[in-house]
Amino acid sequence: MTEHRRVLALAALALLLAAATAQSGGAAARGPVSPVGSERFGRAGQIAGHPTRVLAIGDSVLKGAASTLPAALPGREVVVDAEVSRSTGRSADAAATHGTGWDVVVVLLGHNDGGSPGAYQPAYRRLLDMFAGVPRIVVMTIHEVRPYYPAVNAFLRDEATRRPNVRILDWNAVANANPGSVARDGLHLTPSGAQLMAATIAMYVNQAEQDLSPKPTTTTAPTTTTTTPTSTTARSSGTTSTTAAMAMRVMPTSVDDVEGPHPTPSSSMTRRPHTPIEALVLAPLGAVVLTLVLLRERRLRQVSAAKTRSDTDPS
Repeated sequence: MTEHRRVLALAALALLLAAATAQSGGAAARGPVSPVGSERFGRAGQIAGHPTRVLAIGDSVLKGAASTLPAALPGREVVVDAEVSRSTGRSADAAATHGTGWDVVVVLLGHNDGGSPGAYQPAYRRLLDMFAGVPRIVVMTIHEVRPYYPAVNAFLRDEATRRPNVRILDWNAVANANPGSVARDGLHLTPSGAQLMAATIAMYVNQAEQDLSPKPTTTTAPTTTTTTPTSTTARSSGTTSTTAAMAMRVMPTSVDDVEGPHPTPSSSMTRRPHTPIEALVLAPLGAVVLTLVLLRERRLRQVSAAKTRSDTDPS
């Protein structure tokens, strides 16, 4: 009776292992688990989780886009400080009144300094130094319609190479490519030019948001592997039977369950667990094989015991 119970228990264990195999195969068929905890970054209108704060400093050219710029930057906090005929020095003084708590500062200056490097260069450097702690400064070149304007732009580009938070927006190139964006003087904006300047600035602000927002962090759900220990039962006779353990290995859940050396994985060889259908087929098959093996072992012992009794029975 005890031997019969052992056979039934091991057969039930085989069925449980097959069911576990089917479960793992079903998970594999559904594909990998989606990462959890990932964060969207570079969201339009935000840097570090708050609305992007944008300060635009300039003269009458930027003033032409003052009414269109906030509409081009929805969801941001936008302040435009631009005045007619304002020099770079006066603009730097005005910028100081706004503080430094900005995410992006846009600067369009250099038209009203008479071409004197001593007039605009120290003032421009003072302004850039003032916002050295701001994550992004967008410096706009000026449309080169006067003889000294190329020298101003060369100075701006040189300063940008020395300051990691400065990016150049080449308004000179944009205006040249869009002649209808400027009035007959080549400087001040037409209505379409105001829209174009606002859209171009918005593009640079959006790029700053992409660059400066936290990068995504991805947490992948851990994979848990449960290994069923192989137990060996010693019989009273002192011999250990390995038949049951061998029979249990007719249903490996993966190539890792097969004893012996494994080939080196390559791109043409992938490991695949059993699909649910395969597991459903293998489950009863494994149970039947195990049961038959154990019954055969039991029968051999019975025959051996009967023969022993026959040999020792005096007649």
